[in-house]
Amino acid sequence: MAVITALRWTETTLCGLPWILMASGEVTDDYAVFAPTCRRCLALMDKLFPEPKRDERFGMIVQVITDVVAEHGYAEMWNVPGDQQAALRKEVRAAVRKQTGHGMETFARGTMVTFACEPIAEVSRMERAREAAEVVSNIFTGEPAPSLPTPWRMWWETWAAG
Repeated sequence: MAVITALRWTETTLCGLPWILMASGEVTDDYAVFAPTCRRCLALMDKLFPEPKRDERFGMIVQVITDVVAEHGYAEMWNVPGDQQAALRKEVRAAVRKQTGHGMETFARGTMVTFACEPIAEVSRMERAREAAEVVSNIFTGEPAPSLPTPWRMWWETWAAG
């Protein structure tokens, strides 16, 4: 009888909200979804798993991104494996703060991770506007106009091919 009456479920999710607020019971593709999907619960669950093994070139990738952010205030890294994203974001934030003294934000969307440091980006925007004005001036004077590169857009495979 004790087995039947024993509490097996808590009334709240990991983040402390009542289940009724978290689990929708919504039917998707012929099955009901009763698990919480809030970011806080998922972050708490992530701590229960071991750290993923980092790519062997992880330190170099962090340094490349840090250097680009320190120069331009912005960087994009495309095709970042999902198991590398959290560590990459954390390490770049720490490295940029150490190198420049500025805090920054990171965003992940699919396999793309973006890094933005607004104080540095503002200075970079002014420099790029000046470069763009020079290009336009060169067009009117007949001089060849160099194209403006996008040095902040990088691909994981470029640095982590192996």
